[in-house]
Amino acid sequence: MKHLIICAISMICLWRPVWAQTGRAERVEAFVEKEMKQKGIPGLVFAVIKNNEVIQMKAYGYASLDHAVPVTTKTVFPLASIDKQIIATCIMMLHEQSKLSLEDPVYKYLDSIPASWKNVKIKHLLSHTSGLGDDPLENVNGRGFDRYTSENIYKYIRKQELINPVSQQFLYSDAGFFILQRIFEKASGYYYPDFINENIFVPLGMSKTRILNPVEVVEGRSVSYYKSKEGRILINNFRQISMGPHFGDIGTTIEDMVKYDVAINNNKLLKRKTYQLMWTPATVKDNRVVSSLVDERTLFNADASYGYGWELGRFRGRNVVYHSGFTGTSITKFPDDKLSVLLLTNLTYRPVFSPNAFAKQIASFYLGEETNSSSMINKPCDDSSVTSILMQLEEGKPDGSLFETHFFQKLTLALTDYKRKISYYGGVNNIECVYTVREKSGVRHTFMVDFKNGTLFYNFIFDKKGVINELSIQ
Repeated sequence: MKHLIICAISMICLWRPVWAQTGRAERVEAFVEKEMKQKGIPGLVFAVIKNNEVIQMKAYGYASLDHAVPVTTKTVFPLASIDKQIIATCIMMLHEQSKLSLEDPVYKYLDSIPASWKNVKIKHLLSHTSGLGDDPLENVNGRGFDRYTSENIYKYIRKQELINPVSQQFLYSDAGFFILQRIFEKASGYYYPDFINENIFVPLGMSKTRILNPVEVVEGRSVSYYKSKEGRILINNFRQISMGPHFGDIGTTIEDMVKYDVAINNNKLLKRKTYQLMWTPATVKDNRVVSSLVDERTLFNADASYGYGWELGRFRGRNVVYHSGFTGTSITKFPDDKLSVLLLTNLTYRPVFSPNAFAKQIASFYLGEETNSSSMINKPCDDSSVTSILMQLEEGKPDGSLFETHFFQKLTLALTDYKRKISYYGGVNNIECVYTVREKSGVRHTFMVDFKNGTLFYNFIFDKKGVINELSIQ
């Protein structure tokens, strides 16, 4: 029998934001502590920034479980793929200086690449639409090496044929962003690791930020962990592999990340119009905007798209730009609200833990007071069918009559991914309707679903006929 049948569900429909009911900081801390316990996160630190001021920052848990070393605001965490926006920033610096064009073909800067790359442009690498796969590290019979160099990685990547034609669809590619560093060095004449230190870290006062070498001693470095299928917390030895200065992790502290975030807000690194370009959704064949639902066949962040080095989306009726790192990190920004949430943890985020979703959930406590009153609907969101819809999704048999036809076709392709991921969350304990707002495409109802092993937000948009034309889970 399915989880949704076994578990008692209390449906509570609220039409004022849940964050307005008790002290905000206390509610955030209670939420963070609950999520840490449910997901088994060994340690984390987060910061909330509003109008360039830190309004909440707190550290929890342990940087090292073996030695019971607590996380502090000075603990160094590996950022993993958050460095993509740093790579993109460097490319855009050259773009501003007219040292390269985003329309430049990559063969202008690279030698001995496959013929299939001839139509790949810099903009395609920045937006993961080049068709290049996500395979930057050579292996033998599925076993990786214990050490890589930048030159080894480059030689391996440049032998690869494209998986998809250029600009056909979004295909996440670590290899593509590695190639961007090579292009940067050719176009600028700078060694990339030196450039980011001299032009980003040092000028911004990010004194604890560096490219990590797994064999070097780094004061305050956190240990990376992952959660096994049996629920055990284990050391992530993958982070101990030396991958060279172009593919190794950037390590930083929450205090340094605050400086980086404020620099973005104040246009210290790039012009505002350049950030707007980076925060514009990429398009592919037939001028279709890339989306997680279509390109990755997932309902999780289904409405998300990608710009140049940044993920893009909507949350609670607001524009949000963000990026996560595989090591359990996230930078999440609401530019129109001048609000940011920075999250550093030491738990690899798959399969049940999404740092981006965690950061957005923290942000939700700070977005409620500024909701546009003209779009809010001051009545209970009273859709009793949501419980049965969740059950149908879990069983892989949604009722097509409840959904707009075109959306339902895309939804059915995402069911396999949904069933796999939702199985990790366990049974449903409670559902609350926390947000109802009128948008261009209909009325958005956001339900906070509290599972045994975590919390998810289900965002339904109903059209004038009461049919669902959008569903995204965060």
